[in-house]
Amino acid sequence: QIDTALAQIEREIATKPDEPNGYNEYAWLAANTVDSETPPERLKKATRFSQRSLELTFDNASYLDTLAHCHAAEGNFDRAIRAQTLAARYEPHNRTIQRNLERFRSLAAEASQEVQ
Repeated sequence: QIDTALAQIEREIATKPDEPNGYNEYAWLAANTVDSETPPERLKKATRFSQRSLELTFDNASYLDTLAHCHAAEGNFDRAIRAQTLAARYEPHNRTIQRNLERFRSLAAEASQEVQ
């Protein structure tokens, strides 16, 4: 079902390549449905699409939140924290963004302890 939904979003992107929402939708869905079977190419595409959404609509906290999820899904917690921190600056009272920032910080701490 995820593959079907992502393919549908890609078709929408193809019809409206200058519309940022489709890129963000693809990235959000791909980053938030990761499991052990997820192909790494899907996450790379999700990150590219997320970045494209931000090129088209700069300074959007929701799109920055999506980018942070993409980076976290790839295991790049430093980048996830940077993107989420920027999202929190744009929307300092958004509790979801704040919770996600704390979650990414916790994941980064866990990952650094596993390395030690």
